[in-house]
Amino acid sequence: MRKGPGRAPSAVPKERVTPEIIDEVRTYEFLTPVFGGGVKVEGQHKRADPVTPVRGASIRGQLRFWWRACNPRGCREVEELRAAEDEVFGSTHEPSRLTVEVVTQPASHAPVEVLAGKFDAAPGMGEIAYGAFPLRAEARSGAGGTHGVLHQFSGPWQVRLRYPSGAQRDMAAALWAFAHLGGLGGRTRRGFGAVAEVQPGSTPKSSLEEGWASHVRGLQVSWPHLPAWTEAARAFVVRREPHWQTGLAAQKFLLGKLRELRQGAMGRRGGGTRRAGRSFWPEPDEIRRLTGRAHPNHPPEHPVHAFPRAAFGLPIIFQFKGEQDGEPAPTTLVPRGHNRWGSPLVLRPHRGPAGVEAIAFLLEPRVPDEVELRGKRERDRWQVKRVLSARDARETSPPMGATAIDPLQRFLEFFHE
Repeated sequence: MRKGPGRAPSAVPKERVTPEIIDEVRTYEFLTPVFGGGVKVEGQHKRADPVTPVRGASIRGQLRFWWRACNPRGCREVEELRAAEDEVFGSTHEPSRLTVEVVTQPASHAPVEVLAGKFDAAPGMGEIAYGAFPLRAEARSGAGGTHGVLHQFSGPWQVRLRYPSGAQRDMAAALWAFAHLGGLGGRTRRGFGAVAEVQPGSTPKSSLEEGWASHVRGLQVSWPHLPAWTEAARAFVVRREPHWQTGLAAQKFLLGKLRELRQGAMGRRGGGTRRAGRSFWPEPDEIRRLTGRAHPNHPPEHPVHAFPRAAFGLPIIFQFKGEQDGEPAPTTLVPRGHNRWGSPLVLRPHRGPAGVEAIAFLLEPRVPDEVELRGKRERDRWQVKRVLSARDARETSPPMGATAIDPLQRFLEFFHE
């Protein structure tokens, strides 16, 4: 009689393979003043934190954003992106294997005076005041001035990062973009809180151009992203002359160009003076038509019926002087179905191989074409046009010039001139 089968041998447990952890320290410094960025909120904006201006949570947020913008894994759908992002940065269900630790803070800080009183810019700060316009609203409301809001932090600061070797490509892309294109605090797309990686005695690990070509996938996706390097020539401009001594000087140049196109000599009759006249842009007159309100001396006369400046980001709040004399009440332009849309135009002082330079580039996708003008009352809503035709662009001259239909492309042309 044969023996029955014996007990099956127990399975040999597999060894848990612990992924190799990359441990590195990176050193940065601020090129421009920081707009808010702390955890304390006063009025409508966060105040700068003079003790701990650099926080690990803020850096993680920047790395997440620029990882999505580079899209190193080539995700095409939001669900695919979310799954990959959870793997790299963690989620509510799975803790992140990436740790970000601030090792040292900047050595010193100084308040930056932007406004002189409630309305005027401090001497030499007109361009910065234009970019930091929320400060004017705070000053008018009595919620505070510029003290403690803008700070220039001096000296290097260090961040220690630990992450699995399997995420090395992901982190290389995010860290490249943060060092060359990112910043900390508020209004970083207007150059505030711009950072630069500090590597004394060595060349940068990846230059701006090399990194763009190697780290950016450039797929046409629905979330904000960088265009492919082959397309970047249309959406990326570098100005290396004149030579700027500081990041703040380069930021003044960038914001000055934007102000001149939108509200200065190119955008308004007598723009840049205290006796500035009517806008060359069509939005004010179109609001007068839609609301049926206008000062007797300012009847609508612009031939274009559109809101092209929406291309620079939304919302836009339109306020007229002389509401009591018949001009329209304040209105707000928003993307249809949303309350805001971040500007696709990024202005960035940048430390290049020969010194400080100024760069301007565009994120995709652009502002939606369907925009809505809202008044104070719920019934005061108008669906309006944003996109200009070729004829519209010609009749909006001089701000649009003779070669561009898209205001963003017109800005890049003007920036390059």
